[in-house]
Amino acid sequence: MTARFWITIALVAMLAACETKEKGEDKGTDEAQAEKTGGAPGDESGEAKKPEEKEQAASDMPAELMTDEIAEYQCGDIRNVHTYQGFVFAGQPNAEDLKIAKEKGIKTVLNLRPDSELKDFDEKAAAQEAGLEYIHLPFAGADELTDEVFDQAREILSTVERPVLFHCGSANRVGTLWMAYRAIDGGLSLEEAMAEAKTVGMRSPQYEEKAKNYVQRKKGE
Repeated sequence: MTARFWITIALVAMLAACETKEKGEDKGTDEAQAEKTGGAPGDESGEAKKPEEKEQAASDMPAELMTDEIAEYQCGDIRNVHTYQGFVFAGQPNAEDLKIAKEKGIKTVLNLRPDSELKDFDEKAAAQEAGLEYIHLPFAGADELTDEVFDQAREILSTVERPVLFHCGSANRVGTLWMAYRAIDGGLSLEEAMAEAKTVGMRSPQYEEKAKNYVQRKKGE
């Protein structure tokens, strides 16, 4: 074989070695970029960071509102206040209480009282003035506590932006809707959900019977 043949072979081998090295460097660059963005190699979108972003959003809530068990809480002059995982269960707030709630990190107000019970107080306007979102799901008495109210409450509690101030006049109605939500959507037994409801404020036998009947029918479907 001629010297030219061996020179050609050597040049081909050198070119192949250079190409392999460049690919390895490119791969390392892609992997480094992936570590920075949270995406796959070659993906600069950072979409893989979304679960972490959701966890971060939850961790942004004040720790005192993210208790693992129902605990007593204070927010201005509101009576019968408890907190659990971003839910603040309470009696009736006034305008100043709503401002304090905003300062404490609460984002939403869920009111169960009809306007007829609040003749001298425009709660919606006060909540919005304080910078809070306002949701109204009114009912007065056991006769108005229908399946539709329970259904709507469960949907709201599943999707509402927390922390949420969830209130009625004394937390009696609050505890009743919480019982249904926890027994059906929270994975608790009826007895466990009932105990939480009473801790929160449910005390009416009529409300308790309504919630119990609703839960038993829904779980039997």
